[in-house]
Amino acid sequence: CIRDRDNAVNNSHTPAGISTQCGVFALSEVITHLNRGENVSSIISGVCESIANIVVSQARKLGLNGVYTITGGVAEIDTITSSVRKKLAGNYRKYPQHPQFATAIGAAVLGGSEQM
Repeated sequence: CIRDRDNAVNNSHTPAGISTQCGVFALSEVITHLNRGENVSSIISGVCESIANIVVSQARKLGLNGVYTITGGVAEIDTITSSVRKKLAGNYRKYPQHPQFATAIGAAVLGGSEQM
């Protein structure tokens, strides 16, 4: 459950370092942290921080400024969105409903506007 992730992160004192953007290597890092006996809350916190860093990096590459939102499943995780908001300038607007459907909604709008 997403709320459980946010609660777990709140119980973490120090996020475990997840240094890669590759999912396969990140999984390897998570397994390493688990094998070392690190706190699961710290590992979850580290994963959330890593995802937030990726979002921020991509936003900066696109030249983000002004008003922005976050879509997809990560937009449902407060830990990630709050970390992104701290790192990015601009005015964050929460996606109104079901941010994981944003791309599908956009595709439907674009598809509906084309002549068949």
